[in-house]
Amino acid sequence: MTICTKLPNNCVYLNDGSVALVKNILKSRDGQISLYVKKYLKHDDLYTSPLPSRTFQELVVSELSTELAIINIDYVVCKMIRFPIAKPNNGKYFASPLFMS
Repeated sequence: MTICTKLPNNCVYLNDGSVALVKNILKSRDGQISLYVKKYLKHDDLYTSPLPSRTFQELVVSELSTELAIINIDYVVCKMIRFPIAKPNNGKYFASPLFMS
């Protein structure tokens, strides 16, 4: 999978259940890759029946944090794609995982 700092390849799902946008990618001298990310503060279900959408990592995200967090690349579960929910954009996005083989 390709992750970068530009749309549409900058949205990721993390192992703590959060959704984040990648702002920078760093590689240390020993080869460790870290991501500077901004996490979405609100995660809501798009639907709740028959199961909540978060069961499938499908979420409505909003309120992007202004603070950067540093995470190890190993914390990324999968890449996600985001779609604005309303026009004009109200800051809410539907985020869905991209599972690639």
